[in-house]
Amino acid sequence: MTKSTQPLLTTNDILLANGGINYDVITSIIEDIDNQGIQYQLTDGELKWLDMVKGKYSIASYIEENLSGNLLTLDNRDALSLAMEEDSEGSGKAVMLSDDTALQSILFHAFQHPEMADDIAER
Repeated sequence: MTKSTQPLLTTNDILLANGGINYDVITSIIEDIDNQGIQYQLTDGELKWLDMVKGKYSIASYIEENLSGNLLTLDNRDALSLAMEEDSEGSGKAVMLSDDTALQSILFHAFQHPEMADDIAER
């Protein structure tokens, strides 16, 4: 499937006006990552975070490798989870990224602890 057919998401799709997370969208995002992948448009703040952690953390390298301009393509939860695991030792969070960002919400919910991924693969 080409990138142009992947859903394009922005912060406004994920975060509610009150700052909460739209869990219906998050659930859909995880399904889409597993099926055809998604594209997420990073905000200026998320791009500044990426610039700050570039070369220091595996998740930053993963994002850079899957970034075109400000569009991040997510289509492999195993690779994403591995990068996050190397940095966060199982917390499922991107290092130094605010919990209030849509990107952190996507990454946190897409994260699969390696032991869970192994269990799923064995089924």
